[in-house]
This record gives sequence, C-alpha cells and structure tokens, in this order.
Amino acid sequence: IMERLQNEIGASFLAETPAEIEALYVVDRGVDLATPLLTQLTYEGLIEELYGIANGMFDPPFDTATGDAIPYNTDTHRYNPKDASLTNVDTIFAELRDRNYITVGSFLPVSYTHLRAHE
Repeated sequence: IMERLQNEIGASFLAETPAEIEALYVVDRGVDLATPLLTQLTYEGLIEELYGIANGMFDPPFDTATGDAIPYNTDTHRYNPKDASLTNVDTIFAELRDRNYITVGSFLPVSYTHLRAHE
C-alpha cells in the first residue's frame, strides 16, 4: 500500500510529512471472524446501536420526558423536533454512559430517588 501511495503522490511528499501514526495493522476478516459479531455492552453503546449517535446527540422515537412514542415526521425525516443531548452535562447520563447496560436498571431508581430528595 505504501509503495503504491509513494508512486501516486510522490516519495518526497511522504518524506516531508511528519509521521503521526507509528504502526498500521490490517486484519483480514478471514483471520478475525468474531469481532464483527460483538456488540457494545455499555449504556451509551446500546443507545448507539439502537438509535445512532451523531455529535453527542440522538433522535429518539419517544418523548424523553414521558416515554411516550412519537410519530415519525416524513417532512423533517425525524421523530423529535429537538435532539436529546448525550453529554456529561447531564449528570445521570455521565454516571450511566460507561456502565454495563444490565446494571442500569438497578441504578435508575436510586438516582431518581436521590434527585427527588434534592428538589
């Protein structure tokens, strides 16, 4: 690959460019069959796989305040008029994002009780 790149761009260009990547590993799927079958096991990973995350935002097919389903708007090609933010500004999401999604169910009632007590 590097030889072809040198022929197309020129060896001098590659020599002048500082190396930011020290190594490149190319793994053939014939060797590593399991990796494409793996799923993310974190809460944020589950949201990414189900709904997709773009720039820390996602467009859920439900109202994030009530949980009610929202019909898909064919004009805007969206569910919600406003994306839900997935950043550490949201303290509950900051706590949940790296947790295994199985433990989220036991964490949410505790955090809800804590929030209600501090209102």
